[in-house]
Amino acid sequence: MHRETAMNLTTSEASARLGVPAATLRWWRHRGEGPPSFRLGGRVFYRSEDLEEWEQEQYEATLVGGEAPSRPPRDGPSRPGVPRLGRSAG
Repeated sequence: MHRETAMNLTTSEASARLGVPAATLRWWRHRGEGPPSFRLGGRVFYRSEDLEEWEQEQYEATLVGGEAPSRPPRDGPSRPGVPRLGRSAG
């Protein structure tokens, strides 16, 4: 299935998109945290749609001063075990 709207971003591009240092993305990847990423031809990429979804998850998980607006359920399986910013494991 070819996705016309899917865009693969490099670590530098994903860093700029999220506003976090590229080193942070590399550290999160090393630890199995952060947004989903994949390797293609030896390079690491992030799908723009995954970044948007992960960013929304962070917003909902860390919102202070109100409730996040409800969203329709997303298609596909959930990703249990994906850490969220602002949450400690213990």
